[in-house]
Amino acid sequence: MSFSAQDDEFDIINDKTKEFKTESVLANDELNKKKNPSPVDDVILKKGEAKDAERNPTTALTMNDDGTITIAPNTPDGVYTYTYTICKKSASTECKSAEAVIKLLPALIANDDDFTANPINPLVKEGIAGNVLDNDRYADGNALEHLDKVEITMLEGQQSGANIEQNGNVVIPQGAPAGEYTLKYNLCMKDHPTICAEAKVKIVILEDKPIVIHNGISANGDGVNDGFMIEHIEGYPKNNLKIFNRWGVLVYEKDGYSNEAPFDGHSNGRATISADSKLPQGTYYYILEYEDSDDQPHTEKGWLYLKY
Repeated sequence: MSFSAQDDEFDIINDKTKEFKTESVLANDELNKKKNPSPVDDVILKKGEAKDAERNPTTALTMNDDGTITIAPNTPDGVYTYTYTICKKSASTECKSAEAVIKLLPALIANDDDFTANPINPLVKEGIAGNVLDNDRYADGNALEHLDKVEITMLEGQQSGANIEQNGNVVIPQGAPAGEYTLKYNLCMKDHPTICAEAKVKIVILEDKPIVIHNGISANGDGVNDGFMIEHIEGYPKNNLKIFNRWGVLVYEKDGYSNEAPFDGHSNGRATISADSKLPQGTYYYILEYEDSDDQPHTEKGWLYLKY
């Protein structure tokens, strides 16, 4: 008559916040050609001892009467073993022993990212919007220290031209189509490819268009040319605009100038001009300094005419 106790191996994603159980160690054992012999009717289950990776006894793992093994909350990640013995009920001196190996693996948590505050202008070369792994973690809160042990697969957002590299960098290639995109990726452990987590990434790719400056302002509130408009300035967020009167007095300055809140003839309180003062009609001079996506500086100078 066949009688055997087979070793077991359980890979478990370790959620330390709760208790959980393995399958029964009896599932692959055999008695009289019957798999999974009953600990009530067929065999006597003699519980052994649990040991940690250093082979030290531990009470964190306990075997139940049905052959399952309970893992207590807050049990550290690692490899544990549990030896047990089964004996025939019909002949209690006939026994077999086996060992269960329980691998408690750290769960992965992939957190969503929003890199829209760091728009990329791929005019000159590729750029990096950010790194998705910076805020990804194991479930115990530890950072992903060994990036060679995880693998990233991009699931959605390929139409953006962007790519998520294995080091976590979101790379925007030169000439990528402009727009706001949501990418989706899968993060898995290489040694245990079923342990995975998904997250989304938001990115902004700016248009690679040259700056065009309109030097006429008719700030009369009719909705036409009411502000100093600089076409495509949104593609160059690292910028500084200065406006001077004809005596060289600075009347307006803005870092990160945009057309959403353009200069409309009011001072912002520089030098001897009071804040919010309405400037007189006439000719003014501007200096626009900005950096391209290659971090190269550029300067545009010229005049603008203000009327009401």
